[in-house]
Amino acid sequence: MANIIYNNIPFDENELSHHGTNFTLGQFMTAWSQVESLCGFLFRELSKIEYEIANVIFDRVGVREQIEIITELAESITDPRLRTEAAISLKEVEAISIARNKIVHAGWGLFNEEQARFWHGITSARFDQIARETEKGKADRVRFIFTLTDITHLTERSLGVRQRLESVLHGITLERVHARRAQDADRWPFPPNIAPNHE
Repeated sequence: MANIIYNNIPFDENELSHHGTNFTLGQFMTAWSQVESLCGFLFRELSKIEYEIANVIFDRVGVREQIEIITELAESITDPRLRTEAAISLKEVEAISIARNKIVHAGWGLFNEEQARFWHGITSARFDQIARETEKGKADRVRFIFTLTDITHLTERSLGVRQRLESVLHGITLERVHARRAQDADRWPFPPNIAPNHE
C-alpha cells in the first residue's frame, strides 16, 4: 500500500518557508518560463508577423493553443532536420505543459514520505486505486501526483527541450538570413568592373 498524506487542514504554515519544496518548485517554474519564452520567439519567427502584433496575438491564447499554432507553423520550416526536431520538441513541450498545469493546480502532501504535489482533480476512487497500487493506480500516480523527485525530472526535461528549441530557433533564423541574402544578391553593390552574374 502506498502511504498518502494530503492537504491536512489547517495547513502547515511551514510549507511557505520550506526551502527544499519551494526551491524545487521554483526551479521548475523558471525552466518552464524559459520554454514558454522560446515558444514566443518561435511564433514570432515562424509567423513573420511584426513583433508587437505577434506578442498581442500569442499572449492572448492559452498554452495549448500556442503549442498547436507553433506546431502548424513549424511545418513551414524548409530544413527537414529542423522541422523534425521542432515537431519532436513541441510534443515534449505539450507533455510538460500538461504536467505543469496539474502541478500549479495542486496542493502539497506526502507520497510514501516524500513531499509531493497532488492535482486537485483526483477523485476518491483514484486515490483508492493509487493507495492500493493497482495497475490503474500506478498510472494515475504518474499522471496526478508529482513528488519532488518527479518535479526535478520535469525541470531537467524542460532544460533539455529549451536547448533543442534554442537550436531550432537558431537554425531557422540562419535559414531566413541566408534566404534573404540570396534574394538580395543581385542588388548588392558591385565594384564598377564586376557585373552580377545572371546566368
